[in-house]
Amino acid sequence: MKIAKYLTKRQQMFAKVIMKEWRFYETHKPEFLKKYRNKYVAIRNGEVIGVGDDSAEVKEKVWAEHGHVPILFHRVVEREPIYRVPSVKLAKL
Repeated sequence: MKIAKYLTKRQQMFAKVIMKEWRFYETHKPEFLKKYRNKYVAIRNGEVIGVGDDSAEVKEKVWAEHGHVPILFHRVVEREPIYRVPSVKLAKL
């Protein structure tokens, strides 16, 4: 199932831009690990525009300066966390 059909045009645009920023992050991850390990970074247009130890502070500062535009906020770590989300299976009664 494609999730895009459930998103507005604006949400689709944001998702597309964020994926572009994610690819930039992945490409430059080795240098980010050297420079920003365990820090939160804000990436926009292939450029680090904010760095800090607290994600809320980084977001607040970056949004104040750039507005609510597509920005990737991410913590620079060696191994990306794995999130497990339980799902419910419906049974016919």
